[in-house]
Amino acid sequence: MPTQPAYPASQHALWGQLLTRQRQRIADLACPQFQRGFAALGLTPNAIPRFVALSTQLDHLSGWTVHAVDGLLPEADFFGRLARREFPITWWLRDADQADYIVEPDLFHDLVGHLPMLTDPAVGDFIQAYGQAVTALVDRGETAAVTALTRLYWFTIEFGLVGTPGRPELYGAGLLSSFHESHWAIHAPAVDRCPADLIAMMRQAYAIDRPQPRYFVLPELDQLWRWTPPVLTTAARQAAQEPDVPVPGLA
Repeated sequence: MPTQPAYPASQHALWGQLLTRQRQRIADLACPQFQRGFAALGLTPNAIPRFVALSTQLDHLSGWTVHAVDGLLPEADFFGRLARREFPITWWLRDADQADYIVEPDLFHDLVGHLPMLTDPAVGDFIQAYGQAVTALVDRGETAAVTALTRLYWFTIEFGLVGTPGRPELYGAGLLSSFHESHWAIHAPAVDRCPADLIAMMRQAYAIDRPQPRYFVLPELDQLWRWTPPVLTTAARQAAQEPDVPVPGLA
């Protein structure tokens, strides 16, 4: 397993710049659960946090631990870790010229986007349930159902909104850690903000190279507790039997 490196001063400075800017950007856009989780973890712009210390804090708060990885993991490994309440953290930090957008998740995305939300019981328990459901489907070779669940993760944990379509707040890590899309998801007039529906999210295709034209809005984060592994598995199999919904504007 990779270990967290000793970062040069330039990367500690970049972390501080990214964190300060993003906190200002989402001060009035992020959900209260993020605000509480961020404060509980004590993330500061002074230096890139040490993963060991973060893991200890998170374990105390919610029973999750973090583990350094090189980048994207094979799906079976990634889902298995989630099922064990182990969250993979990418150790590398983006370059300064990628401050506004990066395709592959980096340290800033993981620490700022994901970890504060993992302190919330509904989010943490849902991610574990999700990992358990996907792991079982991967073991059975049900690839279409796995694809359906991958889309659900995208439209909840990565790019989810909570509240009402007219007054949403950010809770997805991809939004919380993105300077541009955090504002776009809330304020862009052309965005379609739909009430969250389990099957609809599982059928909806998404784009990875542009801000989303469609988001799904949970009425409250406690909704996630209702999506247990059996519920997720049944819904994924149903969604896999229905046609995909293309990305709006790309059909």
